[in-house]
Amino acid sequence: KLGKIVFNNKEKLLALNELVHPKICDIVTDTIKETSKTTIIVEGALIHQVGLEDACNHTICIDSPTSAILDRRPDKEIILTKQPKANDYINMCNHTIKNNTSIELFEEKINALFDRLNIN
Repeated sequence: KLGKIVFNNKEKLLALNELVHPKICDIVTDTIKETSKTTIIVEGALIHQVGLEDACNHTICIDSPTSAILDRRPDKEIILTKQPKANDYINMCNHTIKNNTSIELFEEKINALFDRLNIN
């Protein structure tokens, strides 16, 4: 219900983002500080917009064709219109993985990237 409200009203979306983004940034930053883990994965479409890119050693864009995203989740169409385009994400991130194959090949691509980055 909230999505229908904010994704159809630019001002309300901006107001929600101004309220939520700093909280998300604080929670993630605190969680990173409090953990003893050496590898932490922060997943999110708005890492850069929220201000978390400096907390990350690597940023990875998972680039999927829009048609594939909408086949899996038709409700994402309105969200996709409000987010940066795929090329913007690719340019913002350090690495890109194409998600245009089977799940098995996609997992192989992720594992290969993690191996190259020496991520356990």
